[in-house]
Amino acid sequence: MTLLGIRDDGEGWKLNRTSYYNEGWLATGNVRGIVGVTYTSSLYDCWGFELPQRTNYNLRGHRSEVMIVKWNEPYQKLASCDASGVIFVWIKYEGRWSIELINDRNTRVTHFSWSHDGRLAVICYQHPVTALTWGHNDRRIFVATGPEVHIAWVSTRISSLQLICSLQIYKEIAQGSKQTVYQLPLPNRIRQIISKLFMHTIRCPVPVGSNVRDFVSRATRHRLSLCAYRLYIPIGDR
Repeated sequence: MTLLGIRDDGEGWKLNRTSYYNEGWLATGNVRGIVGVTYTSSLYDCWGFELPQRTNYNLRGHRSEVMIVKWNEPYQKLASCDASGVIFVWIKYEGRWSIELINDRNTRVTHFSWSHDGRLAVICYQHPVTALTWGHNDRRIFVATGPEVHIAWVSTRISSLQLICSLQIYKEIAQGSKQTVYQLPLPNRIRQIISKLFMHTIRCPVPVGSNVRDFVSRATRHRLSLCAYRLYIPIGDR
């Protein structure tokens, strides 16, 4: 179930900033493979707003239970994923919904997330993914698998030969540091590109798994914060 805060104007949906938090479209999926799109509003009738010409749609095409529905707000599209792994991307045109794209890997989808600009999507297939989200203007993807957090760098362009070579060099000296890079017999521009690969997205101190005990039991140069809250638990009358 997911909600789209957009106003229908007949031909398409346009973002109405004054009513963004007051009305929108709710998408749901059910066990019969039907995707429902329903108009919702928290405004009172006396305010004089007009309802769309049609306030409910039933989108059919899936042959198994619909597990995930996700709106793409920038491009006014809706993605739906069923239990068999089929993904439909729906688009509304001239008052009718139609399927714009079909993706079938024959593997169940566990997570689906559009990027903020609506041009990209992250799809996870039967992997131990706990959660995922986009960040940094869609240049990073954060993926949690249990207690671990993985970060992926995203590029919308085809990787250049220079970048591929830089990644290979970084892989060979991954146990080193930026200082190791500046010792390589390479042009300064190439060394700067490789050194950027050593920059971590998460800047807070993160201990190595094999060194957690020393990290929490010894003083470090990093500042760690702890918040404590008073907790009241009613125990009833005795």
